[in-house]
Amino acid sequence: MDVLIRWLLIGLEKLGIYIGKEGVFLAELRESPDFQIEDGLLVITTSHSQKHSAKEVFRFKADFSKNQCLIRAYQKLMTRSLGEKYRQGILIPNGFNHEPSVAAEFFWVDPDGTRHRIDMTSSLKINGV
Repeated sequence: MDVLIRWLLIGLEKLGIYIGKEGVFLAELRESPDFQIEDGLLVITTSHSQKHSAKEVFRFKADFSKNQCLIRAYQKLMTRSLGEKYRQGILIPNGFNHEPSVAAEFFWVDPDGTRHRIDMTSSLKINGV
């Protein structure tokens, strides 16, 4: 029965329908996400929620302004195997100044609107989470 449900969920996802879609709080992740800038992409890699073991991260959304990037993550019911990390690259728009020496700011935005600053380091990793 579990296999049938899993295949049904995968089929719905192919149609763009996600069951259990909800935002992800930074504090509920198993480990700190990894943020890197590679060839004009903001690449985010993360593990899944430790709070919701039946859910997995499936999408990041980033809103860029002149010198600020707001990142949101979304999770859904699990269809992949447990333990796989999720990785997504997001195109950094022209005009967004993302060099470490400049005052660009990156924030993880929780579903309740709370912002967590992502300190700019050489690898763009979150500190202390």
